[in-house]
Amino acid sequence: MQALHAEVAELTSTAGLLTRAAVEDAEEAVTVTFSAESMSIMLTVSDAGPGRARIDGWLTGGGAEVELTGPDGATTRTLADPDGRFVLDAVPRGAARLLVRRGQERPVLTPTFVL
Repeated sequence: MQALHAEVAELTSTAGLLTRAAVEDAEEAVTVTFSAESMSIMLTVSDAGPGRARIDGWLTGGGAEVELTGPDGATTRTLADPDGRFVLDAVPRGAARLLVRRGQERPVLTPTFVL
């Protein structure tokens, strides 16, 4: 329900496409940036084994809860450190989205992207 009140971030840049099929080298990392009025989120997605991805992320302002909803609807949560860094390791590949919550601020929701 909280996602309904979220600020929706927009995709502002990509370094390559967000599909594994578009990456010739499975070890190659893909970077994507989302921007909202209250924060920017940068993700680097790399391979973490068959059907899995690792997300190294950074967000402006730091200190927030980051929730990834994966292709099967399951969620994975982590906390960004005070510098805004966070890691989601060995998450399933497929359609995903992030919901970022920081204190009493309005949450930020990314559009769906493909790992």
